[in-house]
Amino acid sequence: MDERCKNVPIKVCCNEMANVIMLNDVRESILFFDDEPKGSPDRFQIWWKDCDCTPLVYCPTCGRKVEELE
Repeated sequence: MDERCKNVPIKVCCNEMANVIMLNDVRESILFFDDEPKGSPDRFQIWWKDCDCTPLVYCPTCGRKVEELE
């Protein structure tokens, strides 16, 4: 497993976002690139089982912008 799959400092905005952060049979993990500046669309990415990555900028269910915990 990639070392970037550490505890992801994302504010949970809704119950579904908590599910997004957790692993399941489709997602491998959430990658956290702490070398990217805060607010960068590449700071958090969903890592899929097929090894593809998708930027995580907005909550996939409620649409709120992803907020990083301090």
